[in-house]
Amino acid sequence: MMTVLPDNTVAVITGAGRGIGFEIAQRLAYAGARVGIVDISEPDLGHSVGRLSESGCQALALNADVSDPAQVKAVVEQVLEFWGRIDILVNNAGICPMTAVMDITSEEWDRVLGINLKGAFLCCQAVIPSMRSQHSGKIINIASSAGQMGGIAVGLHYSASKAAILGLTKSLARMFAPEIQVNAISPGTTES
Repeated sequence: MMTVLPDNTVAVITGAGRGIGFEIAQRLAYAGARVGIVDISEPDLGHSVGRLSESGCQALALNADVSDPAQVKAVVEQVLEFWGRIDILVNNAGICPMTAVMDITSEEWDRVLGINLKGAFLCCQAVIPSMRSQHSGKIINIASSAGQMGGIAVGLHYSASKAAILGLTKSLARMFAPEIQVNAISPGTTES
């Protein structure tokens, strides 16, 4: 049985140009949500929005780097201007280099934590005022089993960023309940 969302539900999904992010966006769209697809890759973004639009879903293409505060702010402003609200945020954008511990450079460390952790934080920070003003909202952060157990098949920096996502989620959940529900999902290896 397919879930049906309330009329006018607006969801923003980061890293939704392909993979898990696109599947989440597709499920939300099929359940009736208007979806803002955020991705850094314009070709992936165009393909995903095209597929959803062909299915009769309402989808908005939002090209952005989630580690850039100005771009995140612009995305949220664009969605609010276009649809007037944001009910659901799914922080899915992330990268997972398989670099060996001794080969991780400072630049690569910063890049992974910048996208995986800082990006999620910036997106939460940008949508919370709108959700608070409407007295409701849902934030879903995509963590990882590697963040819970430590990963050996992924880069150390990936595991560290996903463990931090769990801490971010718990703190936000405590700060903004009951108006805003904040949860994390920790998938394991996923075919996408």
